[in-house]
Amino acid sequence: MLDLDTLIGEVQQARSLDELAKLLQRVIAGIGFESFNYLDTGHAGVSRPYFHGTCPPRWRRCYEDNGFISADPMVSAARRQRLPFTWGQVVLPERRSGPKPLAVRAMEAAFDHGYREGYVLPCHTVDQLGRSRSALTALFWRESTTDFSKIMMENRHALHVFLLYWQERVADFVWRHNSEPQEKDAADDEIRLTDRERDVLSWVARGKTTRAIAAILGISTETVEHHVRAAMEKMQASNRTAAAVKAVQLRLIDV
Repeated sequence: MLDLDTLIGEVQQARSLDELAKLLQRVIAGIGFESFNYLDTGHAGVSRPYFHGTCPPRWRRCYEDNGFISADPMVSAARRQRLPFTWGQVVLPERRSGPKPLAVRAMEAAFDHGYREGYVLPCHTVDQLGRSRSALTALFWRESTTDFSKIMMENRHALHVFLLYWQERVADFVWRHNSEPQEKDAADDEIRLTDRERDVLSWVARGKTTRAIAAILGISTETVEHHVRAAMEKMQASNRTAAAVKAVQLRLIDV
């Protein structure tokens, strides 16, 4: 069982997003979850989500490149409720005719990546400027659904309470990260993006997929990926979203 008093104390003592991420990963790994994602879609005027988590890069790339954020059934469910839920409790749209619904494709992709179940905690708050914000924390499970049910029965209440404290603390860090001016270091002044890299990152910042960017710019998907990788290396970013966010902060691109 989770020791709530100790864990809440650790949440309150954390001084960075990285410390909070390591804490949550340690806690969920201890009860059988593989990884987590925190997704903050911000307020109504924000077009791109803020990601932070420990999911493997391969799944993250699949999720972003296919535009699953726009139809993720877990995100849709989280926007409609406040109580936590499991993946198995979410009803997927029926396929009538035509292409398979993107929501179904998203869950099939998760299954193909080895995920069998998950736990989602929605978060709806008001930031310091009075704007409504929505976020969620998703925990990913690879083992059998029978083991998942047993773990949830034993830890559901404690996990819910712990995540409420954890998510509130993370939201505060994310709000400050997105709202306060970011200090430049000497290395930032040396970043030089090509015109095409700026074009590609601008569309990444708008939430476009690789395929959509290729169509907009009239280039191949391979060329788009080449420019994304080059920009990520120059920005010292771990993924395309982080590269786009940093480019906006440094005023290298407009959105």
